Amino acid sequence: MLLGVIFVATKLFAMPQYDLNPAGVADKLAELYALSDPDLNAEADALKADLPAWLNHNFTLTGAQTAYIHTMNPDLMAYLSERLSFCMRYRLLIDLSQQPPSPGFSKILETEDKSKTKTTSQGFAVSGSFHVSIRYES
Repeated sequence: MLLGVIFVATKLFAMPQYDLNPAGVADKLAELYALSDPDLNAEADALKADLPAWLNHNFTLTGAQTAYIHTMNPDLMAYLSERLSFCMRYRLLIDLSQQPPSPGFSKILETEDKSKTKTTSQGFAVSGSFHVSIRYES
C-alpha cells in the first residue's frame, strides 16, 4: 500500500526537483502550496509514508545528503515525517537554515515547531511555522 501512495503521488504530480537548501525548500513549498487541497494532501500523505523516498523524488540530493537521510535515527525520521506532513497539509511555513558543511565536525539537525492549533466556531484552525536548522559543531 505504501508503494501505491508514493507511486500515485509521483505519477500525478511530476514536478521539478530542487536543491535541498533554503532556497530549494522555499521554491518547493511555493509549488506545493499552489496545488489544490486534495493534491497537496496526496503529497503530504506520500511524505508521511516514506520521507526519504519523498525527499529523493522532490529534491536533487548530494551523496552526503542521501547518506545522512538513510542513517537518521528512526525516531527523528518518524517525528519529521509527522510534523512536516502536518505543516504541509495546513500550508504552514516550513523553512530550512543551514551552515556550510565543516569537514571533521558533527552535523546537528535541530527543529523548532511553532505551530498552533485551536478550535473555533468554524472548526479547527492551524497557524504557525516549522523550522529546521542544520549546523556543525566539534
